[in-house]
Amino acid sequence: MFKTLLTFLFLITTTYANPIHNGQGTLYIPGPGACGLTNNVNEFVVSIYPAAFIDNNGKLCGTQVTIKNPQNGATAIATIVDECLKCSTNDLDLSPAVFFALQKGNTQVGSGRVPISWMRL
Repeated sequence: MFKTLLTFLFLITTTYANPIHNGQGTLYIPGPGACGLTNNVNEFVVSIYPAAFIDNNGKLCGTQVTIKNPQNGATAIATIVDECLKCSTNDLDLSPAVFFALQKGNTQVGSGRVPISWMRL
């Protein structure tokens, strides 16, 4: 019983501290980013929407996020390395490695967008 209560409290605390965001993931080609790193297409990296980047004074750099495609259940873990200037609230730019992982191996770019839900780890 005590273990179940602790697990429940952990899940509530984690979800409250790191809420789940629902938005769009957009395919982008990483390069030199706002976090001071240069990344490439094979790395599991993302750019985060401006308000989150600015509100946290860039402190989200290096933070990992778990991302899910609700259409097919595919998931990926990526690292925040940049600010996405064109992203709307809750949206992320996804490197090709992340984008195609969320497509479960489908190599078709299509619109270059995918619905996502994500949270910081």
